[in-house]
Amino acid sequence: MPVPRIAVIGGGMAGLAAAWELAPLARRGAVDVELFEASKRLGGAVCTDRGSGGIIEGGPDSFLARKPEALTLVREVGLEGSIIGVQRGGSYLLLRGRFRSLPAVGPSGLPTDVRTFLRSDLLSWRAKLRASADLLLPRTRALRGEGDVSLGKFLERRLGREVVDHLAAPVAGGIHLTDVDELSLRATYPDLARMEAEHRSLILGVRARAREGPVGTRPPVSPFLTLRSGLASFVEALVEKIPEVRVRTHTRVEGIDRDLEGRYRLQVDGKEDERFDGAVLCTSAPDLASLLPSSMDVWKRLLGQVHYSPIIVVGLAYREEPDRVPFDRAGVMILREESRVLAGISFPSRKWGYAVPGGGTSIRAYLDRRSTPYWMGLSDAEVLSRVGEEIHRVLGIGERPFYTRVFRHPTALPQYRVGHLDLIRRIKAEATLWPGVALAGALYNGIGLSDCIRSGRDGARAVLASLGQRPGATA
Repeated sequence: MPVPRIAVIGGGMAGLAAAWELAPLARRGAVDVELFEASKRLGGAVCTDRGSGGIIEGGPDSFLARKPEALTLVREVGLEGSIIGVQRGGSYLLLRGRFRSLPAVGPSGLPTDVRTFLRSDLLSWRAKLRASADLLLPRTRALRGEGDVSLGKFLERRLGREVVDHLAAPVAGGIHLTDVDELSLRATYPDLARMEAEHRSLILGVRARAREGPVGTRPPVSPFLTLRSGLASFVEALVEKIPEVRVRTHTRVEGIDRDLEGRYRLQVDGKEDERFDGAVLCTSAPDLASLLPSSMDVWKRLLGQVHYSPIIVVGLAYREEPDRVPFDRAGVMILREESRVLAGISFPSRKWGYAVPGGGTSIRAYLDRRSTPYWMGLSDAEVLSRVGEEIHRVLGIGERPFYTRVFRHPTALPQYRVGHLDLIRRIKAEATLWPGVALAGALYNGIGLSDCIRSGRDGARAVLASLGQRPGATA
């Protein structure tokens, strides 16, 4: 009986996690696995630049400690000894020309400590009084059942617009690179909906969590983790330890269809079709839609409803430190009225303790998402010129950087807009028409590294189950 063949389409973190899950069975000869990646490198948005002599991440720079999937896989590939935590955390917010300390907030921008919220100079006293109305307001009617609202509108109703503009927009909007007035509450921060359902008030919910939190918990650790040699070392270790998987970079899958025998026919680089018994599809929605045959028109139409935010990250290394920002925090978030170019700046040399030749400073600058489509059409030189001017104005760095790099990600982050969970349910329902095919990636279950890893491994297990196979031991 022929060995089942499984294709993994897409070599980002979800695709690599799927390949890792399939590798033990491939090692025993129970399945044959091939991974296809259209670009020249693997890792997707994960890309570490070491050209400065230090480390600058061009995509995500960390993974969450509270989500176990990335940490588990790091340990499985043997990199536990390379894990490091944040050396210097926290952020400033540039507001009305001043660097103001961001109070303790969660990833949604909701303050996690009522007292620090009240003491913060980010908000006017009028805004703080408006936020107190949350104690009296009823639960949000639109969230009854499985209803959905945007994070921005939800927090505006409960706490007021200034909280949205000065906390949620830079924090949650920066994480998801989207307008928080479009960001689905159910898909991104369902804990806030649960908090309101349980306590009626967010303020009461925050107080209840503060009372419950310290009891029986472990000593605090860094909420964010990364690797001493950069996250690309994670990708490198994964690939090195799955030699049983045939990894084909710079190889584009141009189409996929199901033949009369129930196998999947992949059109690869315009050459002869290749047949597989199952597939884990780890591509963006536009790429997946382009692969599907015209007979899957409903599936293609649903995928066409997904929107993506392009991302540009600029890495710079200087031989001096900025003289305007006190270096007790890891970065600066920038409101749009303060800069039409930059949305934020982080300092890897301070945040993670990465060395910079000569003892200088490394910087990651994030371009404002609303103007990113414009910047995508410019050359690296033009982007660097404008970013350099803004960094000089904001941070007071007078010298030119001795090293620069521009990272472009046209479809890095899918937008989880209101109704996202329902859209994904419908997309997955269409995928069930193809037995032995699983969907994985940032579109489906979260945009973080752990989310993508969980999605890829779950997708691989689903394909194995459909083929009557059981996952093997850790690769």
